[in-house]
Amino acid sequence: MLGIVENEWEQEDYNIGPVKRKEIKSLIKKLKTLVPEEEIEKIDKEIMRNKYGSFSHGPDEQVYAVLKKAFDKKSIAEVEYFSPTREEVTQRRISIYYLSRRYIIAYCHKRDDIRKFRADRFVNAKLRKERYTIPVDFDKKDYL
Repeated sequence: MLGIVENEWEQEDYNIGPVKRKEIKSLIKKLKTLVPEEEIEKIDKEIMRNKYGSFSHGPDEQVYAVLKKAFDKKSIAEVEYFSPTREEVTQRRISIYYLSRRYIIAYCHKRDDIRKFRADRFVNAKLRKERYTIPVDFDKKDYL
């Protein structure tokens, strides 16, 4: 028994408390040493596809709060975004022109183009000090 129980009342029977995140990370690290690297990559991609591949969940609240703050302040955001075509997380710098809980339209500095992103595929975000302005001819209807 690894200390993972489905019901709280079972904890009393085994005289254990809830499993700590640190313990789980340590266990995963040990297990990764036993699995070939290519299998780990397949598993990681499958986890990312399941987590970011459907609209079954909304955006990560902490990440979305940073994106909203970036939009409100017109500050560039440095983000990590799950790219479904590459099945990997990419790093980008974006200037947000439109923000909703479903889609974000932003100028992507990496691609040098305006792109539409799914809000629930942002993995991480942080504010930069750099500011931007939304072009006067920008129309969100061109991208929705």
